[in-house]
Amino acid sequence: MNQDKTKEMLELENKHLKSQIEIYKDFVDSIEEESKAQARHKEDKFAAARIVK
Repeated sequence: MNQDKTKEMLELENKHLKSQIEIYKDFVDSIEEESKAQARHKEDKFAAARIVK
């Protein structure tokens, strides 16, 4: 009986941790996308500055 409860609690904890990992992965992905977008924007600004010169 006690082992069943422990196993059930560990499974719930595992499920929760996997869910947290997915949330953090999504967060990191969004930061990476934002960083890439900012880099593209900077490149566009430099390209525009070169064209203007």
